[in-house]
Amino acid sequence: RFLSEFDPEPYVENLKTAQVQTAMLYLQSHVGLCYFPSKVAPMHRAFRNRPDAMRQLMTLCRAAGITVMGYYSVIFNTWAEQTHPDWGMVRNDGRSPLADGSRYGHCCPNHPEYRAFVAAQIREMLDYFDPDGMFYDMPFWPTLCRCDACKARWKKEVGGDLPDGEDTRGAQWGTYVKKLQDWMAEFCSFVAEVTKKYMPDVTIEFNNAGIVAFDWTAGSTERISDLADYTGGDLYGDPASHSFVRKYFYAITKNQPFEYMNSRCLKLYEHTVTKSKERLECEIALTRAHHGANFIIDAIDPVGTTDKRVYDLLGELFAKEEKLEQYNRGKMVADAAVFFDSSAQFTAEGYSFGNKETAVAAVRKFTERHIPVGVVANGHTENLSA
Repeated sequence: RFLSEFDPEPYVENLKTAQVQTAMLYLQSHVGLCYFPSKVAPMHRAFRNRPDAMRQLMTLCRAAGITVMGYYSVIFNTWAEQTHPDWGMVRNDGRSPLADGSRYGHCCPNHPEYRAFVAAQIREMLDYFDPDGMFYDMPFWPTLCRCDACKARWKKEVGGDLPDGEDTRGAQWGTYVKKLQDWMAEFCSFVAEVTKKYMPDVTIEFNNAGIVAFDWTAGSTERISDLADYTGGDLYGDPASHSFVRKYFYAITKNQPFEYMNSRCLKLYEHTVTKSKERLECEIALTRAHHGANFIIDAIDPVGTTDKRVYDLLGELFAKEEKLEQYNRGKMVADAAVFFDSSAQFTAEGYSFGNKETAVAAVRKFTERHIPVGVVANGHTENLSA
């Protein structure tokens, strides 16, 4: 029954009701099934008898004046790992998280065959669709990978055996952390180059949530966001943590506005539970106050239907914010700044928090004391003044 009731027409009508200006449409997902005819991966069963359904949705969006972003999941791909086990990330014990019950499969960006697969999929998508932009999700290390491809690359670039990533006191630990960052940034650069090769004018966005959501094991830094035309990502937490990330995204995005993704659900798997009107209004207003673009994630019903009441509510809230967008001019100023170093995330021995948590806490304290505060990041200090 998954996606069996998906219908592009009511989908777009709801987008119009919510005054949506840009829609992000899944072309593939974490499970690896495609919503378009693919020669290198299987199509989702719900679309086999209607292969043009997603292209129809894109056409209807354009007719309604709605621009379109295509969604593609990198790293997370269950079908790819199940079909090509040697592409999968493995831990020290030689087993993959998927083999031990993980929800999704994880493919290693260092494996040359997986890279060729990703390049082939990007070419297929951009041959079949004509999106205005592409969003690449999950560009981080969900596992400290010990696959043969990682071992071979380490040996070639560093020499010797790949160290134990859990040994944070080892002589090569700093080099290992740096390699995680180098390899993920290099893979994202590869994805961006392939995308621009087949569609030079498309905008590119990587999900930058991992920079803040995870620790050093993710290998996420501003080197990934610097590859994108603008910064964006989905994060979850209280208003204070949201405020920190918006300030951070504002500081590192190549072009304004940055994009901030909120879920209309408390948790994505709670797809029948919508946040209160007051909470959604607060989150939407907080993004606009930082001159950002609001993005709402709707965890639609698994059968493929959407709830009109959600879009009625979003339309009401967006209409209120639209009146204030005229004031999103100039540059944001601050009396103080908090430096967040994504490339040197750490947790000192004996403490339950690291430099990320202290940066968030510092911004919270400045805000509580009504002191205008900004966030400064690696390679993005151009806004500092004497």
